[in-house]
Amino acid sequence: MGEIVERRNRSVDLDTFRASVIDSFVPLETSIAPDTDFEGYIHGTSLGQVQVAEVVASAHTVRRTPRTIRASDPGFYKVGLQVRGYCVLTQDDREAALTRVTSRSTTRRGPINSRSTIGSGCWS
Repeated sequence: MGEIVERRNRSVDLDTFRASVIDSFVPLETSIAPDTDFEGYIHGTSLGQVQVAEVVASAHTVRRTPRTIRASDPGFYKVGLQVRGYCVLTQDDREAALTRVTSRSTTRRGPINSRSTIGSGCWS
């Protein structure tokens, strides 16, 4: 797992969060709505070959596009547990609305779009 922003009861700016997303998972495009404030952090660790991360952030969208897949396609699978907030995950013409204590799994091989609401948090 790459360098992860440490959780010290503080959030980081969007650029730092974007870099941490890429370092912690796979290349993803992270965006927020125009004129929107952002707060968030990623905290995680490795357990052998398994990476575990807590992601807490205000409303944002992450995308795994053909371009980001070409940049890195390690063949990982992702299992996530939504612990608060709301997230809509779209992959391969399927959509899942995730609420508190909802889990999902995805392959990192195909394009993904994930939209999270304010105060969203999940374990991946």
